[in-house]
Amino acid sequence: MSNYLRLNSFSKQLLVMILSISFFALLLISGASIHRSVDLNERAINELEKSLYQEVDKQTKAQVTSVIAMLDEINRKILKGELTDSEGQQLAADLIREMRYTDASSQYDGYFWVDTTEGINVVLYGSPSEGNNRMDFQDQSGRFIVQEMIQTAVHGNGYEEYFFPRLGGDEPLPKRSYAGYFEPFNWVIGTGAYVDDIEYLIAEKRELFHEELMMDVMQSVLFLAVILILVTFVSLKATRRITHPVMHISQELGKVASGDYANINIPNQFLQRQDEIGKLSDSVMLMTRQREHEELELKRLNLELSGKNDELEQIIYVASHDLRSPLVNVQGFSQELGFAFDELREHLSSTANSDQSHHGSTQLETLLHEEIPECLTFINSSTQKMDLLLKGLLKYSRTGRQGIQMAEVDMTELIHEQLNSQEYIISQHHIKVTIGELPNVFGDKMLVGQLFFNLIDNAIKYRHSDRPSHVHIAGHRSENSVEYLVEDNGIGFSSHYYQKVFDIFHRLHPNHAAGEGLGLSIVKKILSIHQGQIHVSSTPGEGSQFRIILPFPENPNNDSV
Repeated sequence: MSNYLRLNSFSKQLLVMILSISFFALLLISGASIHRSVDLNERAINELEKSLYQEVDKQTKAQVTSVIAMLDEINRKILKGELTDSEGQQLAADLIREMRYTDASSQYDGYFWVDTTEGINVVLYGSPSEGNNRMDFQDQSGRFIVQEMIQTAVHGNGYEEYFFPRLGGDEPLPKRSYAGYFEPFNWVIGTGAYVDDIEYLIAEKRELFHEELMMDVMQSVLFLAVILILVTFVSLKATRRITHPVMHISQELGKVASGDYANINIPNQFLQRQDEIGKLSDSVMLMTRQREHEELELKRLNLELSGKNDELEQIIYVASHDLRSPLVNVQGFSQELGFAFDELREHLSSTANSDQSHHGSTQLETLLHEEIPECLTFINSSTQKMDLLLKGLLKYSRTGRQGIQMAEVDMTELIHEQLNSQEYIISQHHIKVTIGELPNVFGDKMLVGQLFFNLIDNAIKYRHSDRPSHVHIAGHRSENSVEYLVEDNGIGFSSHYYQKVFDIFHRLHPNHAAGEGLGLSIVKKILSIHQGQIHVSSTPGEGSQFRIILPFPENPNNDSV
């Protein structure tokens, strides 16, 4: 019951978490969408407002520019004497007073005004203010608009915004004017356009956008509600399915408890989950992998122990068989030597008491010059053989016992070093040695050098006497290993001995060349230390091939093993 309550609580927590995340995610997405919509619409309105005002500014400036061009023409007539100053200015004022144009922003007739830089109004559509000083004129906001426009014009022309009634009206309305300065008459000429229609249009656009925004918000809320309902439904279905993986994992844990590691099965959909179920599934699989790894490691150690036992059996065989033979010889000839000394003593004793001096001296010479030296020769030969066997065992047992320094080995340099050490015998017997590509290897340089020294030495020792000797050494790199070939055209041997040649102290051709029978045994042991392999193929009378395969890790590290 408590397990059910815990699962039920977990399901509720999961449901609340999914709904919360979904709600806030949808809220964030909706908010971002609304914010983007507001931003885009605001930019569009600002661009529209800017373009409308630019059109107004362009029109008012063009109108003032055209009036100033007319004044230039009148001023030229004055300079020519065709008109007096007063006649020219009066003509200009009358013309400006009657000039009208269509205000593009409001569709009303536009007009011009003219003031002197002292503020005396010259032209204002014939109103009573003409001839009066307007410096103190203020709009409804309290701005001295005539002073500001005169200052703007005198300092390079420009625009001003203010409030002023329409022609024939009393209500001040927003207006934007352009003022230009005509220095020969000391006049400031200006005209403007009412922008209340622009402001009304912008306000209308903003209201329309607000209505659209509210509609978008309502749609987003509705969409959010529908999505939450769907998420709730899906979440309820998902939480009901939680009990199934939990029960399955519980059964697999029972197998772990009983030690039935081989039959543990966790589906991939459980392992790929990121919640507690996924972690629990990973833990069960981790225990299984550890157990399998331990079993593989145990098999590896047993295999290694079996190899060591084989080596030990060979050593025991040598100690019990090969060493026994010279020991029997030593014992036999020691007895023979004892018998010879007994016979010598008897002979000495008998010759002291008899007259058979001639026969005694002949027998004594036989003992001293034949039988005793022969016994000593056999004893010495047997002890030398025992010494060689014991030294060979010591040499074999010491191979690889010192600290192994694993590093990348330059094989071209190493092979040349080994050939240089055997240069005398190679040149003496006119042996041709060819070297192909030699990729580097990862291993202990001293042991790898000893490995190839033994193989080259083996090829030299068992060369064919009836033809020039040739030894070829080459290699190539594969994905995770390096393979080398040592090939000769020597006497070769039968395929029956492909495994036997690697036995300790085993020599196929003891009369062909001197040796201990350890060379290939040491080669095999060095390869075992490097986790390498060796394959041999040979044809009697034609030669032999030794293929050596050594692993080359992807990321080798110099390490001491």
